[in-house]
Amino acid sequence: MSEQIQETGIVSFVKDNYAYLKTETASACGSCSSKGSCGSQHLNFTQSDYSIRVLNKSGLKEGDEVIIGMSSDKLLLGTVLLYLFPLLFLLLFAFIGKILGGELYSVLAGLIGLFVSLVVVKKIILKKSIACQFEPEVKQKI
Repeated sequence: MSEQIQETGIVSFVKDNYAYLKTETASACGSCSSKGSCGSQHLNFTQSDYSIRVLNKSGLKEGDEVIIGMSSDKLLLGTVLLYLFPLLFLLLFAFIGKILGGELYSVLAGLIGLFVSLVVVKKIILKKSIACQFEPEVKQKI
């Protein structure tokens, strides 16, 4: 069984069957083993909190405080899908372009591979059956 990544959030509003939570990045960083050397909290150029959408199975209302969680395996799979898959397509197409015709073909084929991979990833993510696997779940109402 995989480890659960958990975060505390406050329901900011409810719409349709979803609750939208405000969370803070600091609590996720606090439990990480690399918190002293990572520095990712300094790369957040927007706000210190952000909104997360969760399926409202337990009748959450505005102002409720909840703990949400997600399997670390699902997070890893989502990361591979969003980052590694396009990178591999770019490199593979660039390599094929280099074999077929040189540097210009390598650059063009790499860009085509990147574009193709992003289209494929978007189609995968827009499928509801797959997209729901990457959404966090409400674990507990505080």
